[in-house]
Amino acid sequence: MKKVNNISITIIDYLKIRFEADKSTLQKIQTVRTNNHIQVNENILITFNTGTNNSDYKHNDSIYYDSEYIGTIHHVNQKNRADNTVTIQFANKLFYSGDWYMFYQLLTTELNLNKINIARLDIAKDIANSNLLEQLQRITNSKRIKTKLVTSLRTYTPQYVNNKLDYVKIGKATNNRYIKIYNKSNRLEQEKKDYIRVFWAVNGIYSKNVERFELTLQKDATKQIEVDKLVNPDYLETILKTETEKRFRIIQEQRRGKRIITKDVTPIPFNLNKTVNYRPFKAENKQTDLIALRTIKTMLKTHYLMFLGTDDKQSKQIHKQAIDVLIKDYSLKQYFANHCQYWQTEQNKLRAN
Repeated sequence: MKKVNNISITIIDYLKIRFEADKSTLQKIQTVRTNNHIQVNENILITFNTGTNNSDYKHNDSIYYDSEYIGTIHHVNQKNRADNTVTIQFANKLFYSGDWYMFYQLLTTELNLNKINIARLDIAKDIANSNLLEQLQRITNSKRIKTKLVTSLRTYTPQYVNNKLDYVKIGKATNNRYIKIYNKSNRLEQEKKDYIRVFWAVNGIYSKNVERFELTLQKDATKQIEVDKLVNPDYLETILKTETEKRFRIIQEQRRGKRIITKDVTPIPFNLNKTVNYRPFKAENKQTDLIALRTIKTMLKTHYLMFLGTDDKQSKQIHKQAIDVLIKDYSLKQYFANHCQYWQTEQNKLRAN
């Protein structure tokens, strides 16, 4: 493949995983939807959404972990109500903060989920100052040198704006594999994803011209992919490189006398052994921050339960003051509002037993 001296970085941009769920988990998340949410446990809150954007499942509800939105859970199979599978689509921002794998582990543990397979994976390569679309237009439209597009994805669909190549789609969205090439900087003008620009900056990309080469894998194409290895940038790069070289190449043919010289001019740079950074000032790591915050939240819960459990006015006042201080100092107003009823219900169950 042609070497291009540009800054590029490879990242997951979409991940949906199919799980097998045990009966207790399904009973919790498929409870009667009279309220607008259910507190599954101390950490996980699921808010109910109306309608669905998934034809296989009846419900697509939002998942929050310690009040942070982390994705969408699809459940209740439309075609087979006895099916005990769910799919979780992780929030896009988690891939750019580096937190998706931590939440994947927490959800599988706390919801008793067993991974079945990856339903869909999008790997994106963002390339600064490459003029990738311009190169593709020049190469494929060259009259001086014969160019062949070699692809097993069958369809190559270019879109032009003012006679300039603006977007390329190779394959179809219904295929197991398809590729998109477009200017991501332009897309971000319409999308509310400032965290992507922060991610670029942390990794040395400050350009206003960042183009994206994006590979989507789904259905049978994800069978051999291991979730635990997706945290390794080299693993992502290897998948992208292997899939691209097998299914998308641009070959130029040039006659020199009686000989035909062929050259691979696919303008996609691949870089192994590249470090990916997620935060400019990362204290220790998000796991450490989460553990520290959990300690504070445990204190809040303890004071609240002691407040409920005592009839002594002075004790109530002490615990009330502690609750107010914790809520104010650690911005836990919404967290407390979401959890206090759950804590009280759990305490009543323990007393009843």
